[in-house]
Amino acid sequence: MKTCKGAINAVRENGLSKKLAARRFGVPRSTLIRKLSGQAPLLRKMGPPTELSKTEENVLVKWILAMAKKGFPAVSVCPKSGKILWSAKRNEDFYERVSSEKEQITVMATFSADGKVVPPMLIFPYKKMPKVIVESVPENWALGRSDSGWMNSEVFYEYIGNHLIPYLKSENIIRPVILFVDGHGSHLTQQVSQLCDNHGIVLVSLFPNTTHIMQPADVAVLTPQKSGWVSAVRDWKFQNFPKDVTRYTFGCILRPVFDQYATTKTIQNGFRKSGLYPFNKNNIDYTKCIPNRRMDDPFNNEKYPKNFQRKKLKII
Repeated sequence: MKTCKGAINAVRENGLSKKLAARRFGVPRSTLIRKLSGQAPLLRKMGPPTELSKTEENVLVKWILAMAKKGFPAVSVCPKSGKILWSAKRNEDFYERVSSEKEQITVMATFSADGKVVPPMLIFPYKKMPKVIVESVPENWALGRSDSGWMNSEVFYEYIGNHLIPYLKSENIIRPVILFVDGHGSHLTQQVSQLCDNHGIVLVSLFPNTTHIMQPADVAVLTPQKSGWVSAVRDWKFQNFPKDVTRYTFGCILRPVFDQYATTKTIQNGFRKSGLYPFNKNNIDYTKCIPNRRMDDPFNNEKYPKNFQRKKLKII
């Protein structure tokens, strides 16, 4: 395309003949004549039209590169050419399934380094939220809806726009603020990124497969909360026998458990142990990265022939 444009400029601006310009720039003379006469557009790409305009492509590229710098593993950038390298296969992102039940309710919780708690959001598998569910949940808690009860990009956008941002305003929290999230696909959309940028929220993704050592909630809050939830469910069933826990009773059972274990001290310890605040990489418990297990010698004489070369195994 640059060669053809150079040939056109040479004819129009420098007075070069069409034959000489075509020969010098390696452009077919017939093509040069059609473009000069207006029979063919000056700029044209072969093949079907693209889905995105050039401006839209530039915006998308800038967004992808900006999110990659914040830790979101959507793409990789070639260190030599600077080009974006897309993964040939994208694995499905999902939260850890904790039961085999058909129904799923997701609890979205956000904690701050000073020990404060943003009222959580409960995500139910509904298209329209029943009134009885709304009345069963604490007034300052948020409600979300998805077909499966799992977090998705639309619900996360609603959480940021309708719950987190109003909370920051009501608490007079100075922005910008950093919001650490995991690499779940629902956190990586251009709409969410734009919303956060407009309201002083900096989304930063933690390293993949490190939430058990770097996410403050996982490090200090969720483990005792899960134990407390099991105890609360057992007590509730004993007091309300033969009833079972349902969507309608989930919120009222969860509230005292959430308030009991999401304490200021526990949350602050979570940020400290994860090395995020105060920022100190040495506070992270790296022993959790390597499973503590005994390994039998795989190179024994019974399993391998005598001429098999034995090598020492070194664990780094």
